[in-house]
Parts: sequence; structure tokens; C-alpha cells
Amino acid sequence: MEENNRRRERRIRSRGPVQLMVAGQSPISGKIYDISQGGISVEAEGGIAAGLAVEIEGEGFVMDGVVRHCRQEGETFRIGIVLESRPVSEGPGEQLIGSTAPSPGTDKAGG
Repeated sequence: MEENNRRRERRIRSRGPVQLMVAGQSPISGKIYDISQGGISVEAEGGIAAGLAVEIEGEGFVMDGVVRHCRQEGETFRIGIVLESRPVSEGPGEQLIGSTAPSPGTDKAGG
């Protein structure tokens, strides 16, 4: 539970399919593990190096982000991505992220 205490934003479990797109590489298929207003965790078939820009395409949404970490877990990879933009189209991704907005009075600068 200590790990959860370090997170500032509520995370929502989801299992929707996504495609991870990195410039110059083939798309990587995956499933959303969880999502918050500022990030997304994906279980994927392949790994992506930390620091690379990635486009996340899901059912009805597209988001941009940067890979924060990637670790192999058995035959899959868990990829943590910091989101740089909100979804560009309406759909499940926008609804999930929109539902994680902070409660009034919790959006102070610096935490």
C-alpha cells in the first residue's frame, strides 16, 4: 500500500485494448492496466525504452505521452507512461480521464 500512498491521482482499472506507436517502430499491442489523469499503465507484448515519446491509440481516443518506465513481467511488459495531452477524440479514454479530476480544493500548485 505504500506505493499507492505516493500517487497523487486516483487510478481506475481498465482493460481496454490499445496500440502504442513510437516513431520508427512497429505498433505494439497492449491492454490498459490502469489510468489516471496524468498517466497510464499498459501491459504490452513488447517493451519501449524509458524517455521515448509514444502515441496511445485506443477505442475512440488518441493520447500522447512519454515512457517513464518499462519492465518485463513474464511474457509481457508493464509500461508506465506520463500523459502529455488529453484525448483528442471523445470516447472511453476521455470519460475515464475526466472522471479522475481532483476534488475541489485539491488542485493547489505544488501538490
